[in-house]
Amino acid sequence: MSIQAGKKEMLFCHSITYKMLTYFVKENLFLIDGIGAAISAILLIMIVAPFASFFGLPKEVIFNLSILPISYCIFSLTCHWIKPKSPIFIKIISVANVFYCLATIGLFFYFYPSITIYGILYFFIEKVIVIPLAIWEWKVAHLK
Repeated sequence: MSIQAGKKEMLFCHSITYKMLTYFVKENLFLIDGIGAAISAILLIMIVAPFASFFGLPKEVIFNLSILPISYCIFSLTCHWIKPKSPIFIKIISVANVFYCLATIGLFFYFYPSITIYGILYFFIEKVIVIPLAIWEWKVAHLK
C-alpha cells in the first residue's frame, strides 16, 4: 500500500468517524444536557444546600439557583423526546447555559466575602463542564 493510499484511507476513516460522532451528538445532545442539568440540580439541592455554610452561600440562594437547572432539565429532556427539527432549541439551551454560568459567576462575586474555597471549587468545576457544553451546543446548532 502506498503512503498516498494510506492517507486517503485514514482520511476516509476520520470522515466516517466524524460523521458518526456528529450524528450521535446531534441525536443525543438534549439528553446529555438534560442529564447534566439534573445532576447539577441534585447536587445543589442535596449536597450544597444542606451544607450551605460549608460552601459559604445562603440556603435560599442555592434553592433559588437550583430552579434554573431544574427548568433546563425539563426543557432538554422534553426536546430529546419530541426531537424538534429546528436548531433554535439547541441555541436556546446553549444561551441558557451561558446565562446560568453568568448568574453563578455574579453570585460568586456578590457573595465573595463569605464564599469558602469549597464554594469556589464547586462553581469553578461546574463552569469547566457547562461552558464547553454550551459552546459545543452552539456549534452543533450551526452544523449543516
